[in-house]
Amino acid sequence: ISLTITKGSTFQQTITKDIQLYSTIRTMQTLKQANRDTTIMWVALTSAYEQKSNAFTIELQNIAHAFAEVETEKGQYLCKYGSVDIDNEALLDINVGGRIITTTRSILT
Repeated sequence: ISLTITKGSTFQQTITKDIQLYSTIRTMQTLKQANRDTTIMWVALTSAYEQKSNAFTIELQNIAHAFAEVETEKGQYLCKYGSVDIDNEALLDINVGGRIITTTRSILT
C-alpha cells in the first residue's frame, strides 16, 4: 500500500492538528502531575510545620511552668532569708575560728 500526502491537503492538516492536540494533552497531563506533586509536598510540609509548632508550644509551656516554679521558690527564699538586694560593699563581721574578722560582702563572693 502506498500513500501519498499532498502538502496542504486536508489529511495533512488533520494529522498536524492531531499531533498538536496530542502534544497539548501530554503537556496538560504533565502539568496535572506537577500540580498533584506540589499538593502532596505542600501537605507534607504543612504537617511537618504543625508538628514543629506543636513541639515549640509544648516546650514554651514547660518553660513557663518551670519559670513559675522558680519564681515561687524565689519568693519562699525571700521570705526565709530576706531581700537579695544587698550592698556588696557593706561591712560584715564574721567569726573565723573564734576570731572576729571584718570584711566586705564582695570579698566573700
